[in-house]
Amino acid sequence: MTKSLRLGWICSIETSISNTTNKFMDQLTPFQVFMLERLDFSPSRYEVYQGGKLIDSGFTSMSIHVRAKDKTVVANDNIVVSIIDNNLSHILNSNSSYDIVTTLHDRFIALILPQRSNINDIMFQTFSWAIKHTRSFKNFADKEPLCMSMFTQNGKVVKMSFKVYSPETLIELSL
Repeated sequence: MTKSLRLGWICSIETSISNTTNKFMDQLTPFQVFMLERLDFSPSRYEVYQGGKLIDSGFTSMSIHVRAKDKTVVANDNIVVSIIDNNLSHILNSNSSYDIVTTLHDRFIALILPQRSNINDIMFQTFSWAIKHTRSFKNFADKEPLCMSMFTQNGKVVKMSFKVYSPETLIELSL
């Protein structure tokens, strides 16, 4: 069925939702550009993975604020993320930005999609066949996330994750 989601964000998205594939996370039509304005998320737990193995976990009091400079366009550094009370600042920058938000089957993903980068990541190749590059070059800094994923249940964000490259690390934050 087609449904308009608010996701706790100020704008809506028209998407196809089917909970038959995954009973836990909303299922989305992949590669749909999502124009957002704002999102606030306050996780209570974190998990850190390297090489597919859990290396750290615990409680957190961080607060994540996502804002679009202009919710009507896809542009360089248009999506700005600020993490307040970041107890993971030794592996994840407290401030980051992205060019675009798109959908995958089970998540919304904010990312920069450069034609060339100092990082050789399969994600860039995978997305480039479905989404137009957002810039010609990007030099990712240490602890700068390559992407931010937002997972929803019944239209509410319940989990976020950040992928950091050096070393390759996945940081999951949940309610």
